[in-house]
Amino acid sequence: MATYVQKLEKPRTIPVLVGHQGTGKTEVARLFGKGIGGFCAVDNGLIESQFNTYLLNPVVLMDELSNSQRDSNQLKNKIKALINENQTINRKHTNTFNAELNNYIIVASNEQVAHVPLVIEQGDRRFTIISGGADKNLAHEAWFDHAQLEKELPAFMLCLLSMDIDEDKAAIPLMNETKQQLMEMGEDFRIAHVRDFIEKRRETCIGSAEVKLSHLC
Repeated sequence: MATYVQKLEKPRTIPVLVGHQGTGKTEVARLFGKGIGGFCAVDNGLIESQFNTYLLNPVVLMDELSNSQRDSNQLKNKIKALINENQTINRKHTNTFNAELNNYIIVASNEQVAHVPLVIEQGDRRFTIISGGADKNLAHEAWFDHAQLEKELPAFMLCLLSMDIDEDKAAIPLMNETKQQLMEMGEDFRIAHVRDFIEKRRETCIGSAEVKLSHLC
């Protein structure tokens, strides 16, 4: 986060905030947007729309994009494409135009059981999953003070600007248990079964018989 604020460059990763309702996902994105010049929250309907001027905002929060596994699959490539700097902007009653953007894309979702909020492929290089909140609703916590967060925003932005960041490491998404779970949940079960079959037999096949197609079938 600090690297891109300092250099005004397009981030090469997209943070995915996963947690129960009320844990502060939207508020974190809103305050960060306020700190760097603007914030916009969009839903599935706006993402699917042909108009995308929302991408001109410095921070775009994509909130609760999928209500089913089918939604997650359909949105996969659209969200992946938003990591690119060059975007074609389609505005109502105006010709489309190309824009070079350095906006910050954030995805937020309540934890899902029936389907994944976002399909993440094996070997992904785009998404960093951030989960937490301990199932707490901040509005019901005595220690939480929204006004205090607002007051601390200038100091927080100065802290980001003063941090010494390794740009190469900042471009590598974090791997954690939650991300691994989401990758497994979103993967086609047939592909997962074949990969697991091959991995289990990889060592035993070295120097001996190959894994035959008939075995896989």
